[in-house]
Amino acid sequence: MDRKSFLDEEAPAGYVAGVGRGATGFTTRADIGNGRLQSGNFSVVGNEGDEVEQDGRFNDAVEDSEIGLLKSRNADEDDDDADRIYEEIENRLKQRRKRKFKDENDEKKDLEQENEVNLISEQFQDLKEALSTVSGDQWANLPEVGDLTKKNKRQRKLLQQQQRFYAVPDTVLTGLTSSNQLNDTLEDDDNANNSENDENDHKTNFRSIALAKDKLLGLKLDSSNALMKSVNSTDYLKFLESPNNSLSTKNVGDIKKARLILSNLRKNEPNKPSAWIASARLEEQTKKFSLARSIIQEGCENCPLNDDIWLENIRLNRSDIISCKKIIRQALEFNSNSIKLWLEACQLETDPFSAKRVLRKGLEKIPTSIELWKRAVDLEDDVENAKKLLNKAVELIPNSIELWITLINLEKDFSQCKKFLNDARKANPSSVEIWIYAAKLEEKNTANEIKINKLLKKGITELISKHHCELTRDDWIREAIDCEVAGYDLTCNGIIQSTFDFQLDDYDFDEKLKILKKDADMALKQNFIETSRAMYRYILENYQKDIATWHSYIDLERNHGSLMDLYLVLEDAIAKNPNYEIFWLMYAKAKWMNGDINEARKILDDAFKKLPNNEDIWLASIKLENSTQNIDKCLEYFEKAKDVVGSERIYYKYITFQRAYNNEKALELVEEGLEKFPTCDKLHMQKGQILQDLGKNEEAREAFKIGVNNCKKSIPLWLLLSRLEEFKFKSSIRSRAVLDKALTINADSTLIWREMIRLERRNKNLSQSRIILSKALKKFPHSPELWCENLLLIEKQSQKRTMFKDAMIHTNDHPLVLLTIGYILWFDGKFLRAKLFFDKAIELDKDNGDSWCWLYLFLTRHGDPEEINDLIKELIKADPHHGEKWCEIRKKIENMNKSPKEILELVSEKLVEKTN
Repeated sequence: MDRKSFLDEEAPAGYVAGVGRGATGFTTRADIGNGRLQSGNFSVVGNEGDEVEQDGRFNDAVEDSEIGLLKSRNADEDDDDADRIYEEIENRLKQRRKRKFKDENDEKKDLEQENEVNLISEQFQDLKEALSTVSGDQWANLPEVGDLTKKNKRQRKLLQQQQRFYAVPDTVLTGLTSSNQLNDTLEDDDNANNSENDENDHKTNFRSIALAKDKLLGLKLDSSNALMKSVNSTDYLKFLESPNNSLSTKNVGDIKKARLILSNLRKNEPNKPSAWIASARLEEQTKKFSLARSIIQEGCENCPLNDDIWLENIRLNRSDIISCKKIIRQALEFNSNSIKLWLEACQLETDPFSAKRVLRKGLEKIPTSIELWKRAVDLEDDVENAKKLLNKAVELIPNSIELWITLINLEKDFSQCKKFLNDARKANPSSVEIWIYAAKLEEKNTANEIKINKLLKKGITELISKHHCELTRDDWIREAIDCEVAGYDLTCNGIIQSTFDFQLDDYDFDEKLKILKKDADMALKQNFIETSRAMYRYILENYQKDIATWHSYIDLERNHGSLMDLYLVLEDAIAKNPNYEIFWLMYAKAKWMNGDINEARKILDDAFKKLPNNEDIWLASIKLENSTQNIDKCLEYFEKAKDVVGSERIYYKYITFQRAYNNEKALELVEEGLEKFPTCDKLHMQKGQILQDLGKNEEAREAFKIGVNNCKKSIPLWLLLSRLEEFKFKSSIRSRAVLDKALTINADSTLIWREMIRLERRNKNLSQSRIILSKALKKFPHSPELWCENLLLIEKQSQKRTMFKDAMIHTNDHPLVLLTIGYILWFDGKFLRAKLFFDKAIELDKDNGDSWCWLYLFLTRHGDPEEINDLIKELIKADPHHGEKWCEIRKKIENMNKSPKEILELVSEKLVEKTN
């Protein structure tokens, strides 16, 4: 190897050999010269290298140590202390090094401590002497030594740095594979370089990659025109029309790319208008308006038969009205049959006379254009002129329903309108719109329901039978809804009556009824009241005995109709179902609630004649007389009902009535009733309650015990007996025993489990209450009553959110659970969320009086008077009959004749105890 030139040159200043490998420089006396000072009180060196004492002191016997520049002029005790301290530090450091390298070889430690290191040349002296015995052949056969200088490693690293790797897309590789031309080139190159590749199989063939890259670039350049042709300029046009496109003057790369592509499109397909329009809009967005107008003008010259490009030219020149008129004249020379251009020309005119003149020219060219006729009619201020235009229009375009309807709307004479409708029907015999409009016109002028129904029946029959109308039943329903939205209720009803059973002939009775009811319910759900009403009428005309549909129709009229409509529906229901007592009662109640007591009494008298043995009618009559405080009439009715009907319910109601006036008489009636109905749990309950009211608790206990023996499955009886023991006899132990016995007989009753939990809670035994609750929830994991108790026993605030979710999931959002969560949130001060839960609980179960009471109490504290009044109205309308506290207060004798509003206030007062 040649000697490197830099080895013979002088080293640069500051050069330190081996600094690249971590070596550090040092300085010798040869670099700085002799620094020993020869004067002063400094010591000199003796013959044996020891320093001679000058100041009564000896220094260390180390050559040149602290001599000359490094020696102090005056050594004192401070120096001795410093020496001693440095020596101690050195000793400690040595000890530390010894501990650090204690596992090393002992011989090596000794060599390090004594600082005796043998030279490498001396260690290998014997081996060097042995080399003299090696022969020439042995020297020649010696193996190559390793790369001690790491020269090869540096060369490999350099090659790696020079290498370049390219990520080629799959599409390019696929194209290269399919290109015979490129494959042939690569094969030739491979054959030419076989020898080189054989020697360097492990290296990348850069020559092949370069050739492939050049070939690919050539292919791309050759196919550039084809690529430009494949670009859809319509997509660019849509993109440029979008208000949120990303092209802007800041995005220069996108603009240049789009401009290049569109330029190639214009060159390759100059007769394609979308390319010119897209190019003009691109320049418009880049604020180059002059260039945009120039491009679009050139486009008009290349595509003169396209009206869109002329319209674009007009739009870009909108600021210059004179130029726009010139452009539109040129455009119409090439496109005289373009409706859009004639309408644009009309719009460019500033005065009505010129606009009319333009439209007339347009109509001369295109006499069958509906748009031009409509625009001409709109410009006419005189109704008579407009009629003349429309007469001419329908004469030229008799198939345009829109023009016929516009003409009829302008005509005020009803007979003339009918004439026009007949002409339109003759010209369009299969038009549904003509028949529907005829019905609307009849409704508008006469409002004769019979005529409208007859007209629609005739028209729809003719359309289906003669002209094979393809509208489905759903299409007819949509037509009816459109009429309702437009305010033509009679036409809506007529369409339903004529077409509601269309395409249902293949279904049997039950399936057909099911489909019809589904359609009616769907229309009602979407709040199309008149359409739903018409559907219910049709169903009830054909299915008069379907009670469920009658109830749905009655509810519709009660919620959305007038009072007279409700009366008519109820009368119709009674006439067609006279033996169904509920309709009689609903009719009487409707009259009674609206203050017509005499009419309600008359309805019930008629019901007696038809159904003399019906207990519901007897009890309704008694309730009506009781509301008017006609006590004698009530007693008379009760006695008659007891003799005529004599049912458990009659006895129960009669006893309840007597308890308000005479407990002794009520007790006699209980005994009489129990002789006839010994297993009636309500009579046993009444007997025990009457005895409690009379202060005879022992006898009441016996009455309840007899009751639970005769009616072992009656949960209310067991609960009454348990509470009697707890509250009257102050014995929680006996109360628990009663509940335990009840639970053995009624193991599936969640109400007994709940009472056991409440008993322990009332006695402040919360741990036992939780144990019972845990057992109960394991057995009844979906019981809303038990989950309510669980929510009331939550200890920590952090547990509430999770517990609320679990309760709603396990009970499927039961109203009782929602109500409980509502007032817990209220107690926690979360008023808005509490209100939401109260509303949801009422929405799911309006018959639960407790929910109404909680919401009423909430609104009295956090609402306004208007909300409270609305709540009371809704409560009276709902008339709830369930709810634990609601029933407890309402069934008290002193509250028997109180209104729902009064019961609401009483229950709310009771609930105040929970909120305080």
